[in-house]
Amino acid sequence: MNIYVGIDQSINSTGITVNIEQDEFFYIITGNNKLTAREMKANNAYNNFQYIMYNKIDTKESKDNHESEIIKTKNLINISRTIIGIVSYYVKKFDKCNVYVCMEGISYQSAQTKSIMDLAGLNYIIRYDLLKYFTSIQEAIERVENYKIIIATPGEIKKFASGNGSAKKEVMIKLFETTHPNLYLIPKIDDIADSYWMSQYVKQLTSI
Repeated sequence: MNIYVGIDQSINSTGITVNIEQDEFFYIITGNNKLTAREMKANNAYNNFQYIMYNKIDTKESKDNHESEIIKTKNLINISRTIIGIVSYYVKKFDKCNVYVCMEGISYQSAQTKSIMDLAGLNYIIRYDLLKYFTSIQEAIERVENYKIIIATPGEIKKFASGNGSAKKEVMIKLFETTHPNLYLIPKIDDIADSYWMSQYVKQLTSI
């Protein structure tokens, strides 16, 4: 069984798509401790979509800037471990499987944001946790016959989805909405859209 995973990592709202044969499952990992009314409606409307709240520690609880930095690190680790939990959930469903994961490297455009260091940290923590899971965790060693982690540039994913490596976010969302019109209730669907195209990209690469 082949499991294809797309990860659109974010500090605030990480999108995950899991593709298994004809079935697709979508997740948004959020640090909010309470869902909005729209988010609750989307959560209840679809069997293949779910918000997952990771254990986010408020930096306001820190005594000083030094402790605040450690808390931020713990939050990044908690996001990554939540992702591993999703991957593990699907691996456990099969005696033997292959797992192919695609996530983006750091976008040059992100260099203009204040959170660039946190984004880079999260990116590499996820890579590390994925590698550790596939090579050191017994359930994965026993069940996962093959695995591959693709670190794609944003331009690669955009070109794959739209034919234009410089396509704007609105184009990527529109293309996703065209193929998944039933998911219109999900707020901030761009997280899911990007992760979906990543799952399709790694599926194509590993099918060649």
